[in-house]
Amino acid sequence: MEKIEDKPKIKEIPEVEKPVDVTKQNNQIKWALILMVSLIVIIVAVPYINKNFLNAFDYHGLEFHKTKLGDLTFYSTRFPVIITGQAIGEYAINLRNDPRELDYIPVNVNNDTVTFTVDGRRYGDVFITLDPSMKLCEDTTIALAGLSLFLGDSGLHVQSAFSDEKFAKLKNHTYRWCDSDNFDTVIYVTDGKETSIKEIDKGCYQLTFKECEVLEVSERFELEILKAYAKKFKNTV
Repeated sequence: MEKIEDKPKIKEIPEVEKPVDVTKQNNQIKWALILMVSLIVIIVAVPYINKNFLNAFDYHGLEFHKTKLGDLTFYSTRFPVIITGQAIGEYAINLRNDPRELDYIPVNVNNDTVTFTVDGRRYGDVFITLDPSMKLCEDTTIALAGLSLFLGDSGLHVQSAFSDEKFAKLKNHTYRWCDSDNFDTVIYVTDGKETSIKEIDKGCYQLTFKECEVLEVSERFELEILKAYAKKFKNTV
């Protein structure tokens, strides 16, 4: 029996690679670069827009910025410190309330301006006089400390006092009221049926708060001072 020779193997023809579509590849690279650049722009631009547009606003000539520190939100502004017509630096203030949302608190002061008593060429002492019977709230300490710091940083000598003379003597503390001294400025803090600010005598202001809005009324008082100052430095700088 004859031996059957192996059939010759058919040589496989290698597949011819399809030509690369250079135009399509270039378009893909171009769009990838555009997406990458867009992503970088978004990452950089969003915080800038939030800070300078969405979280920034003007309030009576003062530019405020809304910032968050942990769970706390602050409304901050800076303004120049002016002495003898020259700006010598900047001062920053951080409020816990949006200034625009404090406009509901009525302010009734002479000439729409909070003024401080002047003794000769210097400002007289400022007394933050507390009603000993007023309600103590969670924000009372923060409000009074913030107001005292703000006034002190403004160059005023600030002291605490009570409006009831017998209570002040009992506590061995200072008594101060509107008619105590013509060269003092008194800021009387008490609670009541309405949150408001009014000038009850020359150089004597009453800050009344309801439902523990003591922080709101104290910051509204600070804003009244800042509004007047903003007008002054706007015409100076």
